[in-house]
Amino acid sequence: MLLIERPFAVSLENELSFDTEHCHLCLVKSIAGIPCPHCPFVSGGTFRLHAGRTMKRFSYLQAMYCSLECLEEAAKSFHQYEHRILGYFHSQGMRQRDLLILRIICTAGPQKLWELFKSDFNADLASGRTRIKGEDPETGVYESGYFQILHLLSHSHHRKDSGWGFDSIFRSFLLVSLLVEYSDFFSNLTEPDSEMTAFKNFISSLILEHYENTPYNAVAFNELENDEEKLDGLCSIPFGTGIFPTISLINHSCAPNAIHVRGRKGCETAVISLRALNPGDEITITYGPRFTLSGRKQRQAELERKYTFLCRCVACEENWPISSSDLVPIKCPTCGNQNFISCSTCSEIRSRVGLLEAIHDKLSKNYGNAQNDPRILNDLAACIEFFDTKFFYYFQYTQIAEELFKKALLLGSTSTQR
Repeated sequence: MLLIERPFAVSLENELSFDTEHCHLCLVKSIAGIPCPHCPFVSGGTFRLHAGRTMKRFSYLQAMYCSLECLEEAAKSFHQYEHRILGYFHSQGMRQRDLLILRIICTAGPQKLWELFKSDFNADLASGRTRIKGEDPETGVYESGYFQILHLLSHSHHRKDSGWGFDSIFRSFLLVSLLVEYSDFFSNLTEPDSEMTAFKNFISSLILEHYENTPYNAVAFNELENDEEKLDGLCSIPFGTGIFPTISLINHSCAPNAIHVRGRKGCETAVISLRALNPGDEITITYGPRFTLSGRKQRQAELERKYTFLCRCVACEENWPISSSDLVPIKCPTCGNQNFISCSTCSEIRSRVGLLEAIHDKLSKNYGNAQNDPRILNDLAACIEFFDTKFFYYFQYTQIAEELFKKALLLGSTSTQR
């Protein structure tokens, strides 16, 4: 385990269309969530009764929480400002990203942002000088807070669709207007009107910055669900998004050496290495494309379209094959036999392959019990180390072991709050 971090802000994939299966704070699955008593009902059109009468349909958009603790924590933080705004978001078909950015601003809070507004940073922002750094200048420690979220890198200047920028500017002013009209975000600050006008414009500029940097730094949360059409009976489904001060800094690789996994008790997320690392090695995760699933041209095109960068990871630079079957026949590193039948190393290879097959069957067919079996992760870690040291990284069984390891981690993070 390399890192554990809580996201600065989160939003659910279907939160604006009545996701009642997950806690809106910690994202844990909840069978019977606790609704926020301050979120209003939203009118949702009309429907016709059998007798021909027409009545107004009321659909609700209430934040749901798995416990009173989560409800109270959210109420003290971002949710106190969004009760009435959620209804507007739902009625106008706003996006998940709009909600995430609103929560970034509301989590930071008006007092913290006012202090930022009155600091030297505001002058630097207006003049275009160097943006605030993420690390403490005295200790050199990278801190986890709003400044670090604001400092996350954006690739928006590489985008070719100019309309995207105009849309972001409009949405920035819209969110500020909603905070003014439907919350007390600004009203608790007793400052002169002239300064408040400048402060609102400053908040708009911060929101615009987040519209530019969240598409490239937001981290998706996935959960495994049963899917009979899949070969292994399981499917990874994205259900939420978070923005992290540190995890969002991790770069992409088509052959990543780490994976991020959400904890079983909430949205606290761990970064776990997939293989042995040496001092100075860069930690990488995948933003989606992997060399085991698609060729270099397809991967680079997808990453350039979504994130506006040309991937130059080792798998792309060396043009690794999708499968080791595309290479010359694999030989035992000890005896040189292609059938793995002549020596003790051959015997261990056969044993490891048999273990991978057994784990695959257990993860696929014994979904419930497999979540709580710690031996699976230990066995898979040993298999990864064995194949990684005996063969090259893109050896077929090295990749199979890594994929099973990731699946076992995701299974272990799947939980339901009762």
